[in-house]
Amino acid sequence: MSARLRLLQGFGSQKDSTATAKNETSIVIAYSNAWIARGSVLRIARELPRGEFFAGLFALGCVSGLASRVIQSVNRLGWADALLNTFEISAIVWLSCAAGVSLVLRDRTIGVRSSELAMGAGFVFLVILPIGPLSWLAVTALSLYIIIFTNVAYLDGAPSYY
Repeated sequence: MSARLRLLQGFGSQKDSTATAKNETSIVIAYSNAWIARGSVLRIARELPRGEFFAGLFALGCVSGLASRVIQSVNRLGWADALLNTFEISAIVWLSCAAGVSLVLRDRTIGVRSSELAMGAGFVFLVILPIGPLSWLAVTALSLYIIIFTNVAYLDGAPSYY
């Protein structure tokens, strides 16, 4: 029997003991905390600019994808040589990561949709796994999502074609 059903069945009965009352109170508090936390996340998501949300995801994906190569390069060459060799990662990749984050930050639309929060959670799940290529797959999927579902009204003064 679920805790909520037990709470409702015991509501109004005169045989409440101290232990039962404390248990019911803790159940009510747990449900209240869950609703407050859910409301806080949704409130923050409504106030968060989409550009900042997606830029954070992009940056996390790039760091996760680049981290293993950076660590391997430092172990093989040492800090100084690895840094001078751009950690054996092409400058094009470094510039692409920086350009991608800066372009996504241009979106000043306020409010992240709940579907985007779910997509972000899936993205984070893929990125936190210790598999570098999986991070790049997640970054690619995020890029495609942004390209397909973002309506760019004006980009540097150019008129929109939507």
